Amino acid sequence: MIYILGVDHFTVQLPHQNNDAEKVAKFLEQVRNICQEKKIGLIAEESSEDALSYQNINFTHVGKIIPELGIEYLLCDPGLIERNRIGVKQRDIIAKELSIPFPPTTPEQEKNINEVAGESDRKREKYWLDQIKTRNVVNKEVLLICGFEHVDYFIDIAKKENCAVQKII
Repeated sequence: MIYILGVDHFTVQLPHQNNDAEKVAKFLEQVRNICQEKKIGLIAEESSEDALSYQNINFTHVGKIIPELGIEYLLCDPGLIERNRIGVKQRDIIAKELSIPFPPTTPEQEKNINEVAGESDRKREKYWLDQIKTRNVVNKEVLLICGFEHVDYFIDIAKKENCAVQKII
């Protein structure tokens, strides 16, 4: 079973100076509880070494507690080389193609970027599933942590491939 936990990347997933310590602590406690209750054997997280480097960080918040949890861990998002190989466009490139500032300054600009980025997001979500499946997860419970906007799409992709999947609310 793949359990999916949707998050806001900048509120609780990625460490930075504007994190709300209380929200991050609650999120990490939620992850610990899910791992214990669901007997999670693998945590897959929407990030990559390239993404961490770009953000100038070494670990996500969850990545920092992996040694404590003693659970297999996977950064399942494709890096830059892999993104190019599978045809995933970065949002900043899409913004440039649309003549929109990046990061966008209005909700309308964000919406326009997201509409174009949808195809790339589906490729990424399929890539995550493929990466998870390579980890011999047949008899392993998996927790996927990803941006909340990916949850329903990932569920659709997983179900099409006959994978048991459940959203955590």
